[in-house]
Amino acid sequence: MFTEYGCVDCHAVKGIDATQREAYRLSQPIVLGGKNTRVKTYAELVTSIINPSHKLSRRYPVSLTSKDGESRMPNMNDVLTVSDLIDIVAFLQPKYEVVPYRTSEYRLYQLRIPDEKARD
Repeated sequence: MFTEYGCVDCHAVKGIDATQREAYRLSQPIVLGGKNTRVKTYAELVTSIINPSHKLSRRYPVSLTSKDGESRMPNMNDVLTVSDLIDIVAFLQPKYEVVPYRTSEYRLYQLRIPDEKARD
């Protein structure tokens, strides 16, 4: 379904080698999948497909947005069947790998609160 609907024209999937047949419409394809600090839920992926402008990353290249700041991804709502949407999401979701973020290594400082008598 991912190939059939032309998703491969603009998207690469982490962990899957592109074939020679895939000629991206973009100078650099948008990579889906890979390491992330939180789980990509089915709901987030469905929303990203049916409303790609819903939540654009701040790091989203300006060249990939329209003049009004919307995603250039075509609206597939009248083309995709619900079954195909489910299949695409089921294909993409396991491609994301959750990697815990690294916590800072600052020493913990204890806040000292003076007692009542010391403030007077």
